[in-house]
Amino acid sequence: MATPADAAPAPRPAATPSRRIPGWVGLVVIAIVLVVVIGICTHGGGSSSSHLNLTADSRGLHPTRVGETGAEEITVTNNDTDITDLVIFYANKDNWLDHHVATDLGGCTLDKGINAFRCGPLKAGESRTITITGTAKDSGNYSYGWGLGDSAPSGLRQWDQEFTWSEAVS
Repeated sequence: MATPADAAPAPRPAATPSRRIPGWVGLVVIAIVLVVVIGICTHGGGSSSSHLNLTADSRGLHPTRVGETGAEEITVTNNDTDITDLVIFYANKDNWLDHHVATDLGGCTLDKGINAFRCGPLKAGESRTITITGTAKDSGNYSYGWGLGDSAPSGLRQWDQEFTWSEAVS
């Protein structure tokens, strides 16, 4: 009869291999992550930013009767990188161009496709005053708004503010 001492020893589980990653692999992974993070951070600033850093002010002489001429004076200072094409667009209100005949665009050109005025480049640190003049053609109470943007080849960048005003024409 076999005794417990004569029994074959119980099998031992095989040793599991170490799951340690060599130090150089960890450094490579960290380097790749840093390159990606730095790339994202630097791509989000400067000329590829989707928002413009501007200082702007507006004042207007608004017509009160059909046939009277009024003007909107817009002063813009570019606190950002160079602007390829400064755009003044009418936003979220009545369309000024629907109720006025533009008589002087202050050096800008009219882009009817986007109901905006294209005013050309504005270099970093530069200021410009643009006076847009028009004659009221319709009576009514209107609420206007305008914003600024850069129609750059890399895509539209916009200013985060909007100016609004009201006009009552009889």
